[in-house]
Amino acid sequence: MKTEDVHNKQVEQAQLHLYYHKLLDEFFLRLGNCKEQHEVNDIHKLRLNLKRMRALWSFVDDISNGEWSMADLNMLVKKLFSEAGKVREAQLNQRLIEKYSEIQILPYLNYLKSRQILADKKLGTQIRNFNIRKLEKLNGHLFEYINRLPKRMILEESSHFIQQKIETINQIKQELPDNHKLHEIRIHLKAIQEIVAILNELGAEHEGKMNIDQADLKALINSIGSWHDYIVAADSLHEFSLKTRNLRVKAQIEILLEEFQNKQIEKQDKILQMLVHSIHLITNNNLKKT
Repeated sequence: MKTEDVHNKQVEQAQLHLYYHKLLDEFFLRLGNCKEQHEVNDIHKLRLNLKRMRALWSFVDDISNGEWSMADLNMLVKKLFSEAGKVREAQLNQRLIEKYSEIQILPYLNYLKSRQILADKKLGTQIRNFNIRKLEKLNGHLFEYINRLPKRMILEESSHFIQQKIETINQIKQELPDNHKLHEIRIHLKAIQEIVAILNELGAEHEGKMNIDQADLKALINSIGSWHDYIVAADSLHEFSLKTRNLRVKAQIEILLEEFQNKQIEKQDKILQMLVHSIHLITNNNLKKT
């Protein structure tokens, strides 16, 4: 192999290597911040970072043909991700409710705060007990595999990965409207979003090998996320409504529940229109052949 070819291969490998290092740096930053206090932004960023890492793991797992598996890494962060999600859920529910001034919802707000206190304690335990040494060991295996991947293979496999996700989304789309299925679609869209970020890191866009509207994709993902916030809030309201014996409180909660459900339906109708448009664009503008 020519010296220039060896150098180019090393640069390509380093780009993906450095990209994952950036994700890890962000993870440790948010994990450290959350040790001190569970601020809304840090919890959100921690979960977002974990989603991005899991998307990268899923991609590498998919193209490795059994040479590398994400199973151990996924298991390592599973409880941390779950408990952070419960804190995030309590925070979002409070944010949605606090804008309402009705005195009857105060018991519900107190209920949310008590749930967050419990969730905070469980998350704190997960953060303190998180096995950083095991993460470093498992990442060593991942970096070893990543460093053997040539850029051309990553570009080609990315195209296949995105196409598989699109086919999966189109299959799930047939079962809409369904709350669980729409949320599942968002997970697949976020995986596509992460692969696009990886491709940007490798310069695929500048080489004319990628033509995906990232702003359109982000808008769709955010819209589904906002819709899901109301789904979670409505479920929480319904759960509290069943528990409370105060008829005035129950009546006000039922009013709020109906309002949230209407917002959910309104958002869902817009999302379904956006979804058809976005999937069409992604399908037609998938990676050009390398």
